[in-house]
Amino acid sequence: MAERDYETIAGVTFDASGRTLVVRFADGDEVSISADRLLPVGKGARWEGTAVEDGLHLHVPVAAGQGDSGGDATDIPWDTVRTLTDPQFAAEMAQAAARNALQVGATLRTLRRQRGLTAAEMGSRTGMTQQSISRIENGRHNVSFATLEKLLAAMGCTLRDLQAEDGEALERASA
Repeated sequence: MAERDYETIAGVTFDASGRTLVVRFADGDEVSISADRLLPVGKGARWEGTAVEDGLHLHVPVAAGQGDSGGDATDIPWDTVRTLTDPQFAAEMAQAAARNALQVGATLRTLRRQRGLTAAEMGSRTGMTQQSISRIENGRHNVSFATLEKLLAAMGCTLRDLQAEDGEALERASA
C-alpha cells in the first residue's frame, strides 16, 4: 500500500434510499456519509452523478449556477470526506490549524517588529485593540483573511512578505 492511498478516492456510490454516499479509498477504507453533510440542500445536487476526479475529489453535478465559480458542478476534496468521517484525522487537522495560527502570529509579530511598530501602534493603524493584536500574534485567535490583509497593509506588507518570512523561518528551523 502506498503512503498516499489514505488520500486517494478509489470509488463512490450513492445510496438514494439513505441519501448517503459510500466513498472507497485506495487504502481499503470505506466510509458512508450523509449527502446533507457535504453540501447544502439548496444546491440541487444530483448525487447519483457523483464521480471521482483524479482520486483527489468528488465531482458532484448541481443546479446550473450553483456550483464552483457559478458552474454546474461542485468538487468535494478527499480531506473533507476524511475530516467528516474520521475523528482522528479531524483532530489532526485541528492540531495543524493551531500550529498554523501560531506560525502566522509569530510571523506577523516578526514583521511588525522589523518595521519598528508596537502592538499599540498596530492597533491604532488597524482599528483593533492591542489585546487583539497580541492574541493573534500569540496564536490564540484565528485571524480571518480580511483581518490578515488589514494587518499586513498597516505594516506596508503583502501576502508575499508573510510567505517570505514563513519560508525564511522554516529554512532557519531546518538548518
